[in-house]
Amino acid sequence: MSTLVVGPGRAGRALALLHAQSGDETFLVGRSEGEWQAWATAHGIRPFVGFETGSAQTMRVAFAVSDSALEEVAMEAVSHFDGIAEKTVIHVSGIHGLSPLSSFSTLGAATGVLHPLLPFPENPSEAGLAGSLATLLASDQDKEKLLSWADTLGFEVIPFESEGNRAAYHLGLSLAANHVVASVGWAEKLLTPSLGSRAREAVLGLARVALDSVGNVGAAEALTGPVVRGEEETIAAHLAALDSSERGRYAGLLENVIALAESSGRLSAERAHRLRHIIRVSP
Repeated sequence: MSTLVVGPGRAGRALALLHAQSGDETFLVGRSEGEWQAWATAHGIRPFVGFETGSAQTMRVAFAVSDSALEEVAMEAVSHFDGIAEKTVIHVSGIHGLSPLSSFSTLGAATGVLHPLLPFPENPSEAGLAGSLATLLASDQDKEKLLSWADTLGFEVIPFESEGNRAAYHLGLSLAANHVVASVGWAEKLLTPSLGSRAREAVLGLARVALDSVGNVGAAEALTGPVVRGEEETIAAHLAALDSSERGRYAGLLENVIALAESSGRLSAERAHRLRHIIRVSP
């Protein structure tokens, strides 16, 4: 089987590497020359700048480009392929549904959205795609082809019955990955003056234990700390330790914690109100 991956960024390289390792003849397409070409060649992947003749015969096409460019790139690409009705085409964007691939589906191609549920690291060999969860959106008539493709790559697939609210879906995943990374980064910055080079180790240790607890008992029961205990003086001290710009950032995070503690029944409405008052009056 031959596969073409469009987009030589983190997601594209990880997908191309996974296909090459599974035995596919694999092509990687980028808009301009760069170090990604040498990387592709070194991993047995054929690099192309633009859609060249050598890649037009591929049976499977995967778009791994930015969300904003996806529809435009797909429309540009469709004119460069032969036998579109026999092709299977996916994109890996979490925010988009099937519509960006309509230029292919209207010509008979099987299309779908295969979205791996993990952040892509800088080094594609560390992506760990095989065995990871991925969601799949496809029409009933195309679903079997897409499931077969995902299975060859080793994904554990969660199929969608409909597009649903893609924005809310994507936001949930962003909260679980991007926002966690940002919070961990901020925690390390705050702890470095006290813990020095051990700050990151301490932060990651706490985060792992917290996430393990969520896995065991759920977020509501796993929540610990001064908010769920209603400790007003501690929250006030936290706010006072920050400059004005950081207090604004922290206030938003606090509201998430207060909402979870209150909705779980572990923090009374009265105590939640008092904590929110402390946030509002903090200078």
